Amino acid sequence: MKAHVKILMVTKLFPPYYGGGAIQAIFLSRALRSLGYGIDFATSNFSNSTEKVEYDGFVVHKLRTARWTNEQGKIWHLILAVKVFLLVLR
Repeated sequence: MKAHVKILMVTKLFPPYYGGGAIQAIFLSRALRSLGYGIDFATSNFSNSTEKVEYDGFVVHKLRTARWTNEQGKIWHLILAVKVFLLVLR
């Protein structure tokens, strides 16, 4: 039954850019995958495109975003949340 359960991990940074959240999400995802869960990632892509890549056997949805100042950071989080929501609806 677990094979039908898919989990979408969302992290702002993902390899090749690293942060504590990304490292923690990767380790957690590996453990969940070993238990039979399906894991995908959604993360930022600071280039001008949205792409789907593979990392360590995981599907990674890199969503087009921009580097903004701290003042614009709240808007960035809202936009990323909407993009992740739309990704889940597919």
